[in-house]
Amino acid sequence: MMRTDVALLCGGHRSEHEVSLKSGRALMEALMLAGYGVHPVVVGEDGTWSLLERRFFGDVVQLPSSSPGAVPAARLSGRPLIVANALAGYGVRVVVLGLHGRFGEDGSIQGFLQTAGFSWTGCDVTSSALAMDKLQFKRALRGAGLPTPAFREIMAGPGASAEIEAAIQALGAPLVVKAPALGSSVSVHVAADAEEARSAASQVLVLEGRALMESFVAGTELTVPVLGRGPRARPLPVIEIRPRKAAFFDYVSKYEAGGADEIVPARISGALSSQVSSLALRIHRLIGARGVTRTDFLISERGEPLVLEINTLPGMTEASLVPKSAAAAGITMPKLVRTLVEEAAQRPSPVMVPEAAHVAGG
Repeated sequence: MMRTDVALLCGGHRSEHEVSLKSGRALMEALMLAGYGVHPVVVGEDGTWSLLERRFFGDVVQLPSSSPGAVPAARLSGRPLIVANALAGYGVRVVVLGLHGRFGEDGSIQGFLQTAGFSWTGCDVTSSALAMDKLQFKRALRGAGLPTPAFREIMAGPGASAEIEAAIQALGAPLVVKAPALGSSVSVHVAADAEEARSAASQVLVLEGRALMESFVAGTELTVPVLGRGPRARPLPVIEIRPRKAAFFDYVSKYEAGGADEIVPARISGALSSQVSSLALRIHRLIGARGVTRTDFLISERGEPLVLEINTLPGMTEASLVPKSAAAAGITMPKLVRTLVEEAAQRPSPVMVPEAAHVAGG
């Protein structure tokens, strides 16, 4: 693909807003080094889109650390359709997604971009939505005969207390309580006993209306990025994760300096490395993923890999796992983003409504 202009979308929902902006800064720098002109778009926590000045190689990367609403220095701020129309006018056809979590990974923005006539980096609407909903994803794993920790779904309502008690009895303690559709380990609780499990489930139900209760597995945490689509998809080196500030790979462990030891390649046998790599590739293809994904595993005391989740827009910050794995495979950040942009640009163009369209009979 000849170097051209791309848009970069970052910010978004408050649960992962600041992390997304950190990913945005890393992606923007890499895109400029790869030779692209970049039109940064910051999505405020209130949903306002702000189109910043175009940046190219040699320019200073300028993105806010947070944005509650419109960015004051933006050349245009407003509703998504207004900014999307401006981007189309600048000749942008590919949008690089630096968003995470709700409204970023759940298919919402993918559907909007498809309707607006853009291509984008990462998965399509269906695979994004499936991967983001941990309950539906685990059901897909079960249907495919793939290993995942035992789980129960809890719905808010009159019967929630009874469902929580039944889950505690079935799964035992300790157990894990999660919000089903948030990323970056937001609203994930490891409950040591029944009382903590009840409290955590109640908190998640108030927040989300649903809760995922899952068997706790003590073991080695591994993660495997997969790059590409269909038969061309390939796993990148396996990463071993050793949290230092928590009992599991939580938000602090992921994004604070010294939060975890991330070892690549993982200190595991060649057989286990091949096994989890094959599983990650199979899951990537199972959901129809494209771009780059990252599948997380726990290795039980018996040496069995259990699938936790798949991330369809994994973090791209300096501390993130995918860039580390890619580097171990000899893939620099500029090369990685160039691969993602070129793959997106080769997809069939979405159907667009002609600009001159008018209402029949008008």
